[in-house]
Amino acid sequence: MPQGLDERVTVAEVTIEPDEVREDAVEAMRDPELTVEVGPSSTTVEGRFDAIVHAVQRGHRSAAASVDRVTTTVRIETGPAG
Repeated sequence: MPQGLDERVTVAEVTIEPDEVREDAVEAMRDPELTVEVGPSSTTVEGRFDAIVHAVQRGHRSAAASVDRVTTTVRIETGPAG
């Protein structure tokens, strides 16, 4: 039987556009509970599912406060721990 979300590893690949707001959006997503790695075209966030969802929300809100239009694309994968 599959484990619940809190017992498994969740990783999200997040892309926030336009690029001009990306740095501030990533800073808004940072959290001590999460591992955040910035790549050339997307940001990888690892941690608890709920913490990731809240981080993406913070990042999107941060970006939306700076530009008229923002697009956030998220791909979430949850798998066994270990």
